[in-house]
Amino acid sequence: MRVRLKKLKPNFSFRIGSRLGVIFLFLSVSACNFSGSVKQEHKPSGNTVMTFDKTVHDFGTVSDDEDLGCRFTFVNSGSDILVISDVVAGCGCTAVEYSKKPLEPGQKGFLEVVFDPRGQAGFQRKNVRVFANIPDGSILIAIKANVN
Repeated sequence: MRVRLKKLKPNFSFRIGSRLGVIFLFLSVSACNFSGSVKQEHKPSGNTVMTFDKTVHDFGTVSDDEDLGCRFTFVNSGSDILVISDVVAGCGCTAVEYSKKPLEPGQKGFLEVVFDPRGQAGFQRKNVRVFANIPDGSILIAIKANVN
């Protein structure tokens, strides 16, 4: 005896309904703040001072076949917590890494700058702007090189 199976049509209302449910869930989650804590904002203060060991590094005359790196160090020489909010390199040939945690007074931090001289020629000056809760809002750091 042969049994003939009936071909079922897809339930489009279920598919559409589940898609709408997923979209609704995504929008609901996006609208919520899951951090569970209020982010403490550190506004510029006359009592927050960022003192660098140097603000310019000169690599001298270099070839264009390898990356160059240097490390700037700084100290929070003020009496308030120092928070770096962003560090922006002025060129795509420059990469930065920096201390991301808030620094208590007296604590030290760093800023590492890596310069890729490939495709560059002659005198080069690359700027990096450090944004923090200091009175001026930011400080400019620079690297220099003469690329052969």
